[in-house]
Amino acid sequence: MRSRICLYIVFNLTVVLGFAQNNPNAIADTLNSRVQQVEKNLNKAVITIQEKINPLVKPLDSVPAYDSLHGKIIIIIKNLKSTKGNVNIALYNSYSEFAKRAKPFRGAIVPLNGLTCTVVFDSIPKGVYSMAAFHDEDKNGILASNQLNIPTEGFCFSNNIGASLVPPDYNRIKFVYSGKNKTMVLLMTYFKFP
Repeated sequence: MRSRICLYIVFNLTVVLGFAQNNPNAIADTLNSRVQQVEKNLNKAVITIQEKINPLVKPLDSVPAYDSLHGKIIIIIKNLKSTKGNVNIALYNSYSEFAKRAKPFRGAIVPLNGLTCTVVFDSIPKGVYSMAAFHDEDKNGILASNQLNIPTEGFCFSNNIGASLVPPDYNRIKFVYSGKNKTMVLLMTYFKFP
């Protein structure tokens, strides 16, 4: 291997010296062209390295591994009294939308097949949120209530704020989300009637 390198260097020097006899700037021109060739090869190598795929990011990931501002909110709802119907979940990112029961920031309708259900809201930016859910046993999309406007279906709020006859105080159900994955366990509440 060394003999080949030495032969290559000797050959290049012979070629350069042959040109140098006819052109005094031949050595400088040849060296400059070689330096430019080396720079081109280095640039190609750098571009090839940059184009390689990040091994931490899988094609099916919905959030890149390097994104630290967005994450998942995982909601686990327990204490369901039956597997009948669905659980409707709404995630709000403003008080006004929550107060008006308007369209949530994210929502889900989960068919039940057990007494626990899990919902994952993906790519959630950091901020202040609140969550409300109810057990839609008759699958009509509305929290059923009796003549006194007391819910007859189960419901729950973020921070596990308990049952009352008035809507919960927003300051008690809101939570600060840092943008990193967060798991919340909520207990479904049912009013008991005699």
